[in-house]
Formats: sequence, structure tokens, C-alpha cells
Amino acid sequence: MPFVHLEPLPHATQATPQYSVRVDDPTVKHQRAVWGLTRSLLANAIVGVSAGYSLSLRLVGVGYRAAVEPIPSSPSTSAPSTSTSISTHRLNLKLGYAHPVLINLPADVTAATPSTTTITLTGIDKQRLGEVAARIRSWRVPEPYNVRPLLGAPPPHP
Repeated sequence: MPFVHLEPLPHATQATPQYSVRVDDPTVKHQRAVWGLTRSLLANAIVGVSAGYSLSLRLVGVGYRAAVEPIPSSPSTSAPSTSTSISTHRLNLKLGYAHPVLINLPADVTAATPSTTTITLTGIDKQRLGEVAARIRSWRVPEPYNVRPLLGAPPPHP
């Protein structure tokens, strides 16, 4: 039986529904931890669907560039797929290697390059956005002293 409950508040109206997240026993440490986790996951989902999330990455280095391009269709697949889970765009990064770095983007994450050195990721899932940004940053990990080459927006301070 679950110990975290989501209940509508009695004074909430149909126009503005409000809910309460509660646990069976708030003195139990594990229940308090899951209580906060559930509340923050619900809050992130609501913000993601209503406003969306955005994350910016900046390329710092000589010759570093980024571009978003469609994934070319392979000759073996003649009919286009209608599945929404298949990515249709990829990120083309030039990071000082002898070859370009091609990263396929998930279908629920969109990328834009307002300039050749800035990547803006947008989506509704905060965790997925962070995973994609981490995968991009893993190609050139920032140096601890110079803090280069792939920089994200500074994390919010608690």
C-alpha cells in the first residue's frame, strides 16, 4: 500500500484545482524523503508542461562551432517512420577533433543554435534535458582551472 497520497483540497474549484501531497506518518524519515521527492517531481512536471524548460550551453574555444541539422534518411528505409520516439535532428559539433561530433537528439528535446557558439536545449522534461546536456558536455569536459570549453548556465543556488 502506498504511503504517499495525492488529494484534492476541499476549497479548490474546477477552474483552479489544487492538490495536497501527504504521507501516512511524517515522523518516518523514508516517508518524509519520498514526500519531498514526489512533491518536487509533480512540480517539475507541471512547470514543464505549462512553461517548459530551457538550458543553454556555450562553446568556448578557437574553432568550436555547433549546428543543428536533420538526420539524413538512409536508403534502406524507404517509408518515413511515424513514430514519435525516433529523433529527426542531430547536433553537429566541431570541438577540435579531426572529425565532427554528431549527437542524435531525442524526439522530446529540441535544440537551437542562436549563434555558432551557443546551444539552447528546450523540452518539457527537466531530467531528460539535463541528461542530453551532460551527454553533449562529455565530449569536452571543462577544465577545472580554465573552466573551458563547454559551459552550461550556472546552476541555481539553493
